[in-house]
Parts: sequence; structure tokens; C-alpha cells
Amino acid sequence: MPGLELLVGLDVGTTSSKAVVYGLDGAALALGRAATPWCTVHGTGSSWATGTELDPYDLLNAARVAVSRALAGAPEGHVVGVGVTSMAESGVLLDASGEPVAPVIAWHDTRDFDQVTRLGEELGAETFSSRTGLPFRSQWSLTKHRWQLENDPAAAHAVRRLNVAE
Repeated sequence: MPGLELLVGLDVGTTSSKAVVYGLDGAALALGRAATPWCTVHGTGSSWATGTELDPYDLLNAARVAVSRALAGAPEGHVVGVGVTSMAESGVLLDASGEPVAPVIAWHDTRDFDQVTRLGEELGAETFSSRTGLPFRSQWSLTKHRWQLENDPAAAHAVRRLNVAE
């Protein structure tokens, strides 16, 4: 007799990756979790602020562990669908071969203070908010990316940026 058809939901979050295995009827069958392995880094020179970042492969591993733990607790079956959600403004910079070139900067990292200030001067907080529908603050991927380009030489090799869920 073939096993159950299973659905897996994965949330790669700020605190942890959480996975849930569901049956096709929507009933939760098993859970798994793994901590998000952030590192605190201290800025230097003009980048004095403390930051929060992680290695993209460490984050991938945490997501894999969460899913593995959930599947280990589920009835035997095969996965027919996976849904992923994640930290919206954290992302991975990739080179032309698809390899990460820089750490993932946390959405709540404040090292981009200067980039936020300059964006406000260049575009204006009101213009930013009216065009994007978002409040103007230090949270968005645009200023995180700008900070990386200005402070991490490896980021210059990026040709693509993926959100964590991607």
C-alpha cells in the first residue's frame, strides 16, 4: 500500500525555521524546528553599527533540519507539495554561477543607517512611501543591498538577489 500524500509548509523566520507536515485533508501531522543561526558583527570605520548576518548555507541547513525533523515525525508517505515563506527583506546575493557571494543581512540590521539617510535625501521619505506603499525606515532590502555594495567587496560580484524564500 502506498504511503500518504503529504504537504510541507516551511517558514524560514527570524528566530527559527519552522516546518509542518500536513495531510491532504489539511490536518497537521508533525512539526520540526531549527534555530536561525545569526551572528552579531561589529562595524568598523564609517560602518560603526553592530550588525546581524549569517552565512546563506547555514540558513539553508537550518531550513533542511526543520523539514527533516518534521518529516521524521510524520507518517510514512511522499511529499507532493511544498510551500515556503520567509523573512521578507532579507536576501541572498548570488554570482553568475548561482553561488552566494556575501552574508545574508538581517532585515533588522541597522548598519544601513547612512544609506537610509541618503535615500531620504535623494528620493524623499514621502515619495518613497507614496510609490511603494511602505513606511520609510531602515528595514528594506534596497538599503541593505546598498550597504553591502559599499562595505563588502564581494557583493560587487553579485548579479542576482533572491529573497530567502526564493
